[in-house]
Amino acid sequence: MTVSRSQPSCDDLRTRCEELLGWSKTGLLAGGKGGVVRALAERLRPTVGDVYALSVAEAQTKDEAMAFVVSHASLKARIEALEAALRFYACDGHWMLDGQCDPNSSRFEGPNVARAALEAKP
Repeated sequence: MTVSRSQPSCDDLRTRCEELLGWSKTGLLAGGKGGVVRALAERLRPTVGDVYALSVAEAQTKDEAMAFVVSHASLKARIEALEAALRFYACDGHWMLDGQCDPNSSRFEGPNVARAALEAKP
């Protein structure tokens, strides 16, 4: 049996994960009939049947969550590399992009932009 899947929104996936974690912890599936896991199960019901809809919704959510983690695992390394570049460019003497920037110009804001980006980091 094949269940068609579309890419879930990040908010939808996060909410389903929260509901499933709560279910695992408390034994109660939050959200009642308005919960997003139950809504997914309702959409799956015609394809998988009444008996399996909630189990398939749970399994699909777990699969999608794992796929999300795997596909975004490299982002941490990319963010760390960008932070290192910002720290380098935040030093006044290092802000030269192929000789295009003139650090002696009164309009030169490169280090300030890099410092502001580092300070704005959550």
